[in-house]
Amino acid sequence: MKSHITLWLCFLLISMASVPAAAQDPDDAAGQDLKPTLEADAPAAVEDSALEAKEPAPSFVESLRRKGFMRGLEGFDRFVHPISSPSYFHDPFIDSRMNLLTLRLWLPKDNQLHGGYVDSYGTPFYLALTERLQFMVTYGGYSRVRAGGLRPADGWNDWAFGLKCNLIADRDSQFLLSSGLIWRLSNGHALTLQGGVDELSPFVSAAKGFGKWHVIGTVGGRLAMDRHMGNHMVYESLHVDYELLENFYPLVEFNGLQYLSNADRLPSRVGALDFASIGANDVRGNSVFWTAVGFRWKLRKNVELGASYEFPLTPAENGSLDQRVIVSVNIGF
Repeated sequence: MKSHITLWLCFLLISMASVPAAAQDPDDAAGQDLKPTLEADAPAAVEDSALEAKEPAPSFVESLRRKGFMRGLEGFDRFVHPISSPSYFHDPFIDSRMNLLTLRLWLPKDNQLHGGYVDSYGTPFYLALTERLQFMVTYGGYSRVRAGGLRPADGWNDWAFGLKCNLIADRDSQFLLSSGLIWRLSNGHALTLQGGVDELSPFVSAAKGFGKWHVIGTVGGRLAMDRHMGNHMVYESLHVDYELLENFYPLVEFNGLQYLSNADRLPSRVGALDFASIGANDVRGNSVFWTAVGFRWKLRKNVELGASYEFPLTPAENGSLDQRVIVSVNIGF
């Protein structure tokens, strides 16, 4: 009897083990059906992950460029840069470029300078650190002074550098607003009217496009770090251009400068405008205005040729500008 029971139990176990898959729970069957598919797809997923892992990480320079390094703030390609008053007419753009600059300034004969001229050569430099931040070297280079009231001299100019931050950038309405601070060192050659006093220059700059018309403006201050050696001033500049032909922009610019203080460095009734701060002792309350006419021509997307002719709007005895010619080539990178 026990042997029969044992045989029946073995038969039952064998029968249960041989139940066909179709008789199993449908959910279990579905899981079994998906399992081979997932297992088949798994190698492809692993292979894709391996390919992604093999892609080289961006270099340090590439990662900076992706955040605006060197490229700056894009989307304002129809604007051109100002020309006149190159040391203090700051535009609001965040870009990377070098401005190859040469100018000749003719001095008035009807004041203490007794005529003559100044030649100056410089390479202002601008570097976009991010989309919104720019490092600037706005002054430097070399000058030759041949004035009737001064001894002839050649020498290096002061250096000036600073930062500019973009506050508003609206590509749809072509509007920008930026602000910055420039520090001008007193390291230039004294006989070329350089050196003598450090100067801080805060400014605000804006630009607005109206189709083919473009307007750029700047307002700023020039604060001498030693009031006995330099004059405090405020200045303003305005640029208007029109794209007359493709990439060719006739322009007009207006500049103004107001002397807020006297100094003790030189006995003079005139200052040196945007060329230097000479510490004149009798200029407080004087205002000087001048204008420029010229053009900008975009030879390539990143190359601008420009030239301007400047002349005073106020009497010669108030300033040191009889006329001035500037040639400028902006090279972007």
